[in-house]
Amino acid sequence: MKRLVWSKLPLISCFLILLFLFVSGCGGAQEKETASAVVSQKNGTETGPAVSKEKPKKDKEQEKPGRPKTESPAKKEAGEQGGKTGMGKGLEKSETVESKSKIEKKDERGKVDTGPRLPPGFKEAVALAEHNPAQAKARFKAFLRQTPNLYQAQVNLAILADREGNLGEAERELKAALAIAPQNKEALYTLLRVLKEQGRINEAVSIIERTSASDPENNDLKNVLASALIQKGDLSRAEKLTKSVLKDDERNVDAMMNLGDIYAKEEKHELSSFIYEKAAELDPSNADIWYRHARELMKLFKLTGSKAMRAKAILSLKKAVAVDPSHALAQNNLGVMLLKSGDSAGALQALKAAAMAMPNSFDIHLNLGDAFRAARMYKEADQEYKKALKLKPDNPKALFNLGLLYLDNNVPGYDDLVKRLSLAVDYLRKYKDAMGPRLAADDPAQGYLEDAEKLKKREVKRREHAEKRRLRRLKRQEEERKRKEEERKKKEEEEKEKKIEEAKKADLIKKETPAVKTEKKATNQDDSEDEEKLDEGEEK
Repeated sequence: MKRLVWSKLPLISCFLILLFLFVSGCGGAQEKETASAVVSQKNGTETGPAVSKEKPKKDKEQEKPGRPKTESPAKKEAGEQGGKTGMGKGLEKSETVESKSKIEKKDERGKVDTGPRLPPGFKEAVALAEHNPAQAKARFKAFLRQTPNLYQAQVNLAILADREGNLGEAERELKAALAIAPQNKEALYTLLRVLKEQGRINEAVSIIERTSASDPENNDLKNVLASALIQKGDLSRAEKLTKSVLKDDERNVDAMMNLGDIYAKEEKHELSSFIYEKAAELDPSNADIWYRHARELMKLFKLTGSKAMRAKAILSLKKAVAVDPSHALAQNNLGVMLLKSGDSAGALQALKAAAMAMPNSFDIHLNLGDAFRAARMYKEADQEYKKALKLKPDNPKALFNLGLLYLDNNVPGYDDLVKRLSLAVDYLRKYKDAMGPRLAADDPAQGYLEDAEKLKKREVKRREHAEKRRLRRLKRQEEERKRKEEERKKKEEEEKEKKIEEAKKADLIKKETPAVKTEKKATNQDDSEDEEKLDEGEEK
């Protein structure tokens, strides 16, 4: 990777990066554990940082120039501060507290917070959501029946609904949660993602702007708004908000991630990867940071072809899934990178985990189909491609991959070659139709289609010739059978006639009676006497 060209960077960027290097060993702002649901991602849609840190607002008496910053407390175990992203969408894992359902306390801004504490068993329900979402949903609903203002349960129900692709239900749950806790950043991040998935990013920005306006000094709300503006494409305003947060708290991980997102949108991949790396040093238990760091390294690998860059990207993705095995996007990209590096077994493992975490992702099923195909598991590849096609009918990628699968491979269940090649032709034709005017002149699909048609035609002709040969062989066999049958019959007739003659002779012999024999004997005697008389006459 090329070194950064510092002279070409904006002055503020140089200042921020030097500041990050300077403070990397210093203490930061006090961290605060939250009891809210964790933000999530879906199909590559980024929804803002997944960490949950708030900087306590200082009293006026404490805001003295040059006051040293306090060392941040040791972090809790991974996932308890909001770094989890199950299926690309995370559920908050907070500690179980006593059964008091509602308390009144003052937050850092001196306002009264009437939010409920988490009931016993809430953490277990969050863990259950990763492998039994239906049962987890039932538990969250039970919690809400007991404590109607338990907005954390509503946020988690929204995340589960989003995982199922039920965006309407997710939106209703989130708006109900925000009616109780309007400034809950995880609910806002999740609502941002859900509305963006519906093509309503402007509406999401408006909601977050109104919320942020109610507390303009709240850095968390600034970060959520900046994330929304990044996704809307308003990078200049997002950068202004982000830098205002970093000016107030240079170790704010959410703001650092937003800054990395801005540079990523501006295709400053070296700079964005550097920012993500510094954020990961501050919060190594945040899977989202490692994922974004890897994403930028993957882009640099694509630009440079550097195998070292690919290795670094794979390492960051492995760190992401080690922190959160249910991070679907990290698992998906890890599978793709391992597949490109020739590790089909590792790719299958990662992509299966991604599909389990995000079962309604077109891209994951498509990539999993590629991994099965590389492993020569053609039946499974066929199933995954068809799952992807079911999610996005007439999608060119799925059509193209299915066409190639049937063209090149003996797919179980499609043993008839002509039938399989016919499917290849059909899918490749559908691919061309789906591409329409976007189809490039040098698109390989046309060549594959011609190959499939030639192979099919050749196989049909081969079968026709084989059928003709078979019919000729059958004809010869039939003629031979008839000849032998005629010979057999003729022989039988001859044998039959012979037997009849022999039988007749036998019957004649049997019909001779003793009287006949006596008569014949008498006749013979008369003949003898006559002969004797003749002899005597001759002698006389």
